Amino acid sequence: MNLFKKTLLASVVAAVSTGAMAIDVSSSVAQTYGAEALAQGVVANDGDTLFLGSATSSAVLTAGAEYSVGDIITITLTGGEFASDAAYTLTDTPLTSAGPLVNDTVTFGLLNTSKTELVFRVTALTPDGTTPKNSTIGNTFTLHSAGTLANATILSSTTAGAKVTVSAKAETGTGIAIDSAGTNDSKVIGTVVNEYGFSVTTEMDAVIDVAEERKVFATPGDAKFIFTPTFSAAQQAKFVAATYKATVSGDMSGFIGTGDLGTLKDGTSTYVVAADKLTAAHTYTGATLAAQTLTFAVAVAAEDKVVLNPGAYSVAIEVANVGGDKFSFSDAAGTFKLNGSSTDISYVPYGDNLEQFLWVTNKGSLAGDITVTAFDEAGVAYGPYALGEAGGNTITRISGDVSDMLAADGFTDGRLSLNVTVNAPSDNVTVYAAYKVTSDADRLTLPTQVLGQ
Repeated sequence: MNLFKKTLLASVVAAVSTGAMAIDVSSSVAQTYGAEALAQGVVANDGDTLFLGSATSSAVLTAGAEYSVGDIITITLTGGEFASDAAYTLTDTPLTSAGPLVNDTVTFGLLNTSKTELVFRVTALTPDGTTPKNSTIGNTFTLHSAGTLANATILSSTTAGAKVTVSAKAETGTGIAIDSAGTNDSKVIGTVVNEYGFSVTTEMDAVIDVAEERKVFATPGDAKFIFTPTFSAAQQAKFVAATYKATVSGDMSGFIGTGDLGTLKDGTSTYVVAADKLTAAHTYTGATLAAQTLTFAVAVAAEDKVVLNPGAYSVAIEVANVGGDKFSFSDAAGTFKLNGSSTDISYVPYGDNLEQFLWVTNKGSLAGDITVTAFDEAGVAYGPYALGEAGGNTITRISGDVSDMLAADGFTDGRLSLNVTVNAPSDNVTVYAAYKVTSDADRLTLPTQVLGQ
């Protein structure tokens, strides 16, 4: 046999042997640890707070072989560490058969410890005094530690999904593997879990009715969404919530919630709109929070209704405990869309030597009012400007009227972003935009973007 074949054979034998050197650890107790409390430092991962298994055991092994004095058991922890100040013991509970016979009792001595490994040696076998069975098969070996906290551990990771796994192997004093027939050679005995969760379970799909001057929803019942917080308690490292602050982000200009004006409500509470009208919030109290249905409702009186804008909305939940520790979630809540036409022209230059070309084409039979709004580079708003109708099956030039209205408001030189809205079906409306230097014959087309589709 050549050297390559000998090396390959040795590698295969070593791999098979290593995978088989294991004692059954399936009886070990599993624990869960809360990721939120650990991440916020509410509960320390310091070796004095979290423990493995139970108050009486870190892990439980089941013997599947006859043990002798001098045999070695090595217990390995993956994903965690054994507490450095603990005194570790491995104690045996002999199997009692259905009849009178009782297994031998195994006594272990601790040989060596490290952060992730404990090594024990069999120091004595004691037969039952009256009905000895002279066997150790079926005995259970319980790992226990005494220290600041019984069976304490330090997690290698406090991220949700991190796991702590225990495994064990046995061998004779001369290194021959024993008790290797078991199939449960490792077990997850600790998992870091998220206690809290959050999602929008029903998204909003609200349609703004352009035929009603964009001041109402075509179907008011669609202007709502449902968000659902979830909670599942961990066994250790618990985060106890005291408040849930819900914040909805999006254009709130029509839902400021005072008097008879439009509102965002959960059925009972009205959300408070921020001064910039870009968010609305409400704080709930309690350890848990049920699913909430949030509904946008426009103002009751016609004079209080405002123009609604298409756009996306989101909702965030900030969970806090009494000590002020907090964490948050967010999710998309849905959109406002138009059943009419809204087109952005992202760049339109103005000046003494520049001419603009703005046309609205309406190929449908339904006429629609034209409204233009503008923003300059400093964020100053101009308009909205009412420019009359885009008649059915017509082309309407609006560039001259837009220039005149901008000039009346003091804008004659610079760059603007324009929005052109037509209260007519969007599929029938097209906006053309271009400009040219008046001393030049070339006309430069400007990019446009249709919104709300």
